[in-house]
Amino acid sequence: MKIKKTDPVIYPVLGCLLAMKKDRFLLDEYLFSKHGEVFKYPLPKLGLNVFNVSDPELIKKIFLNDEKNFVKHPFVLNRLTRAMGKGIFTSVGEEWKTQKQSVAPMFNPTKLQNYFDIFKNRVNELLERWERYPNGNEIETFSEMSELTLSIALKAFYNLDSDSQNREIGKASHTLQEYAQHTLSSYFLLPEWVPTKNNRELKKARAILKKLCERITVKDELLDQILNIVFASHDTSAATLTFCLYLIAGNKSVQEKIEDELSQVIKDDFSFNNLEKLIYLKQVIKESMRLYPPAWSLSRTNVDEFEYNGTVFPKNSIIVISQWLAHRNSKYWKNPLEFNPDRFSKDNESRVNKFVYFPFGIGPRSCIGAAFAMNETLTALALILSKYRFSRVDEKPFTLVSGITLAVNPELFLKLNRYK
Repeated sequence: MKIKKTDPVIYPVLGCLLAMKKDRFLLDEYLFSKHGEVFKYPLPKLGLNVFNVSDPELIKKIFLNDEKNFVKHPFVLNRLTRAMGKGIFTSVGEEWKTQKQSVAPMFNPTKLQNYFDIFKNRVNELLERWERYPNGNEIETFSEMSELTLSIALKAFYNLDSDSQNREIGKASHTLQEYAQHTLSSYFLLPEWVPTKNNRELKKARAILKKLCERITVKDELLDQILNIVFASHDTSAATLTFCLYLIAGNKSVQEKIEDELSQVIKDDFSFNNLEKLIYLKQVIKESMRLYPPAWSLSRTNVDEFEYNGTVFPKNSIIVISQWLAHRNSKYWKNPLEFNPDRFSKDNESRVNKFVYFPFGIGPRSCIGAAFAMNETLTALALILSKYRFSRVDEKPFTLVSGITLAVNPELFLKLNRYK
């Protein structure tokens, strides 16, 4: 696993707390290089035991063989709930089952086919706007993709058309993600009523989303459910599209293979039935989600103490299950940092261990919107890449932001090049 030149600093008292806030991925890769697939974070001794796990056998134990002993940790749940409320991603037990039943109709197979026209129409609106740009124009990729996926989510789930108010909702969603990350990375939090900058921003964001409830004429108590659905569906899809385009832009042979496939599949019309024919493009998406998983980690706590290969996990430990490390481990992936969509060809994918590749999670709580997200991403990329070839503006490294979903800082610009 490749480690950056400057290793993170771990202090005698604070441990890795500052390094964790500065660059979580650098820290995780460094600790992985020192300790392997199971390690404990060297954090201040304040009563929390926090471990990182990317060992597939232990992941299997957590999500399959002994799942009753592994639940969501109250520390994590309480802090996420503070930002996102009580929705499908922040509830447990019977409450989670009720939440899942209430949103399941949004993702049944019939609905998925109906959503295709929404995907297509929204992407075509984006392409019409790009037509007004000069050839070679640079776009800030994540903001473009975020606006697209937000407009899709609001239309698909709540029949709201694109307008300036939707941009406010997008900003509010971004604020909530930042707030959620702030709460998870902070040992001490002041109550919400204390007028800190973060608490004031949270209050403004929730007020904007309350107006959304009024627009779609639902009760305020459904705000948390709406927030969970919109937040999860549009931020993760925007991240996937952004990193797909970034990786494609840096690989000429992959672009050419995609163009060849699209020329065969998208001719006079592009229909829902065409999606299953985009075999190579789906490989590209899967490989992008391996290198840059939008949901880059999961977390659980153990009800009872247990031991695994010499490591003792005291009860109520926080266990971070890392897609980031599992997806990039040279033990399971040849040349793991190389972008190679052929890893997910029909023959190769059958050999991929599902406990070292799990971009949509594992087990009963895996992403309910996985099929929606894949169809949305396929549709968007197919239409966009049939009109434009992308190139990178420069090769300067960007910083990955370990929010609730993966993001970049500063902005990631790509150049739009129209086909003649």
